[in-house]
Amino acid sequence: MFIFGMIKNIVEFKKNIIMTKVFSLMLCALIFGTAMKINAQTTISCDQRTYCKWDEYLDEYNDCDSWEDNSLFEINESETMFTHTTSSMKSSYYIKSQKASKNSDGERIVICDVISDVGNKYIYVFCLEGGYINAIGSDFKVTFRIKRVF
Repeated sequence: MFIFGMIKNIVEFKKNIIMTKVFSLMLCALIFGTAMKINAQTTISCDQRTYCKWDEYLDEYNDCDSWEDNSLFEINESETMFTHTTSSMKSSYYIKSQKASKNSDGERIVICDVISDVGNKYIYVFCLEGGYINAIGSDFKVTFRIKRVF
């Protein structure tokens, strides 16, 4: 009986070691996979668009119109450009500069000076925490509501 008890304990001990190794490998895979995602391409799907005109006399955006509009932003790994795809067009934007900041609600934003593939200049404000992307031109602002980031 004593020998069978020792063998049983040894088998249980080996099972625990194997489970610890499996758990450690899974944890390493999770950490490595998360680290890889940070450096991978970012894709943002949007489901609504709001267009506002700039009123220079009131010094604010007004005359806004919102509608359902599914679109996709794909930002490359090195964050030097992104592509915006809608049901009717696909445009590329080249990021000339970017800086991180916080908006008035304390949410992290990334402000990008961009130039489109046809030469138009815009300011893009990405606020993943707040769930929006703003595209700002000389006399308008378009706000895209973020559906999901992946």
